[in-house]
Amino acid sequence: MILPLNFLEEAKNLCRVGQSQEIRRRTTVSRAYYAAYHHALAEATRHGYSFNPSARKSRHEHLLVYLASSGKPDWVAAADILRNLKSIRTTDDYHLGEAVSAPLVKQTIEDVEYVIEDLLPAPDDLEEAT
Repeated sequence: MILPLNFLEEAKNLCRVGQSQEIRRRTTVSRAYYAAYHHALAEATRHGYSFNPSARKSRHEHLLVYLASSGKPDWVAAADILRNLKSIRTTDDYHLGEAVSAPLVKQTIEDVEYVIEDLLPAPDDLEEAT
């Protein structure tokens, strides 16, 4: 079974070995985003969230709206960061003519760590399972 933190670990590995290669920088951003997305999804689900397919929103947008409307300051902040990370990931995956810089990759990983560790920390018993 793969866990959200496995995506982050892979992103960090890619970052260490491939900062000079744009494909690795792009892949790093994608893996980091999905670490944050799946972590946020797991935390929201633990608190009663479920996707509503009739909402006419993507799964990602639906989750972001849920977090943003939670009334919890950390969750609202996480939604803002996730929205920005999703935008970066989308650009990196679909707009091949736009360069992906090493500083952007580093900032992306830092933002993901902030979301996972500070804004949406998992209970101690779940962190130990990772």
